[in-house]
Amino acid sequence: MTGVFPWSLGGPLSLYLGLYVVTLAIHAVFVGYVLCGTGWVAVAAVRGRPDPIAAVARDWLPFALGAAITAGVAPLLFVQILYQDRFYTSNLLLFHRWMAVVPALIAGFYLLYLHKSERIRHRALSALVPIAAAACFVFVAWSWTENHLLGLDERAWRDFYGERRWFYSSPALVPRLATWLAAALPIFAMGASWQVRATRVDASAQRRLAALALIGIAASAIAAYVQLGALPDAAAYDLDQPMLAPWWWGVGAARALEAIAWIVIALAPTAPRARRALASASAAGAIAIVCGAMLREGARLHALELPRPQAIGAGGALLFFGFAALTIGALIALYRIVRRGLAEGPA
Repeated sequence: MTGVFPWSLGGPLSLYLGLYVVTLAIHAVFVGYVLCGTGWVAVAAVRGRPDPIAAVARDWLPFALGAAITAGVAPLLFVQILYQDRFYTSNLLLFHRWMAVVPALIAGFYLLYLHKSERIRHRALSALVPIAAAACFVFVAWSWTENHLLGLDERAWRDFYGERRWFYSSPALVPRLATWLAAALPIFAMGASWQVRATRVDASAQRRLAALALIGIAASAIAAYVQLGALPDAAAYDLDQPMLAPWWWGVGAARALEAIAWIVIALAPTAPRARRALASASAAGAIAIVCGAMLREGARLHALELPRPQAIGAGGALLFFGFAALTIGALIALYRIVRRGLAEGPA
């Protein structure tokens, strides 16, 4: 197979897969902010010291979680079209615990609001709230990772069902989860840097966020490399295909440019060029997310299923793009409302 993935697939597969990757990348940005932001806020609450980064994140985390859930609807629908039987089978096999994802998100959502309200005055109890929220989100991330890998391990389905297991184990589970968690660090660093800069240019905060981003870039690369060696069937996961080469080059170049930009910010966080470097880091990070998502799907190319005739003939493209534009517009409007409310302060 020649060409560039996913356009080399042709037909409805390339269309659905392309839309899936783009919507997944948007979802990943909000998820990364929530995952790392909640962890940052939890650590700051335990330390009990003033932290401008934690203060900004605490105000924005409920909005970011709502945006992450909203942005997750489209890729969830696309993944059902692309992986059909595998996705449904893994859902059913993990049903005993899979349905706990929804209450975990609800609990995490209200815990973020509770922490933002600062109604709990006791330091120890106040620190437990963001820790519990972070635990909810890590549980959701782990459940999605487990579901993804079980859907690819068709040989394990019969034994998994026969033995009535609740959990699926794989050598790739931990490094895969670690890849996503580490990749969340530069995403949060990017978002928080813009937010801190909008209030004031805090040199110390900018340096800390730059260091966080560089750690995340390095850690995610290492975890991804370990993950490649732990995939259950190396023959099926052929990431050396020529059609995936542009995405390998893309993710490598984007990560390198992103790291250089963060180094510039770390060396001179208050200089005029730091703002341009942050814009470069944001653009390179976005490209890296898209390229990484393409490689993620290229790794399970063998699992793709041709969309059923009912899905192909249903149409609805105009309706999809119309609602996509409406959703993006609503998110922008909500962002402005939240930002204006934070600037005005409590009534």
